[in-house]
Amino acid sequence: MDDRFSGWYLTDHTSPYNTSVFPDPAADTQTFSITAHHYGYASWFHIFGPNKMNDLSVTYAYRTLHTQSFGLGGDYPSKLGLRGVPENAFPRFAPSGFSALGSTQQERRQDPIKTETILDSFIWVRGRHVLRFGFQGTYSSNDAVLLSAISGSFSFSTLPTGLPGNSLTGSGLASLLLGFPTGFGELATEELDRRSWYLAGFVADDWAVNSRLTLNLGLRWETPTPRTEVNDYQSVFDLASRTLKLAGQDGYPRTLLQAIRLNIRRTREEAAGQDHRTAQIAALALGILWVSAYLGPRQVPVYLASSAVRVDINPVAMGVVPDPE
Repeated sequence: MDDRFSGWYLTDHTSPYNTSVFPDPAADTQTFSITAHHYGYASWFHIFGPNKMNDLSVTYAYRTLHTQSFGLGGDYPSKLGLRGVPENAFPRFAPSGFSALGSTQQERRQDPIKTETILDSFIWVRGRHVLRFGFQGTYSSNDAVLLSAISGSFSFSTLPTGLPGNSLTGSGLASLLLGFPTGFGELATEELDRRSWYLAGFVADDWAVNSRLTLNLGLRWETPTPRTEVNDYQSVFDLASRTLKLAGQDGYPRTLLQAIRLNIRRTREEAAGQDHRTAQIAALALGILWVSAYLGPRQVPVYLASSAVRVDINPVAMGVVPDPE
């Protein structure tokens, strides 16, 4: 048979609900997560002839995660007499010197987290050579909403209830009971739909030089593409202009590569004090290991060879990427 097909599918769901020692669980600092995982895999192995074959596979992963605090959906701000904060969850109260009430992660939704991968490998046996060619493409996306402190996070120090000029007096709990917070934060993001690619290609040759020596040679190229957000909800601090650059605005691409290149170049110049146009190339490394293996009544020498090449080239210096200036 010249073709072989295989595949599998896995799924699991979890809905844990932790118990609480608090009379009202909403005040607990714990969280729990409701998750769902779906994984699929399909493979097609095809034989073209006695010395040529191809292996193609596809992998799919779909996950959801919903992290919740116990007070989620209980309208606790209005029950506690708080105004001006959303009713989503139980707020966090952190009096100095005492255990806090409420979770630091009031809610987080990731729905879905997707990963799709296609992988292909072609094998060609030619004389003393086993040649392999292949590529990989992985697409990833993460749709998330972070509501860590959607209903607020209050901190209470000893300062409001302490004696003037004496930091050793006062009580964080007393400050809480008086309703005198010394710090407040509210954190909630828009829906963030982030996406990226991972691309790779390779060529390899297992060359049987003789019965005692085989060279494993290969070259691989890979790159993760810059992340994008569907609505351009991302930014980066530009060290050159000392300003915050927003994706897709003021001439900057959605990936913010221009600002990132400027930051990398400026950091290298300040740290190393060298011109940013200098190309850097690392050295070639080759190692040979001799091992004497015992097989029955005689010793058999085994040759192991390995090599590695790392090249670090400044893309601006080589003209691959235009100078940001």
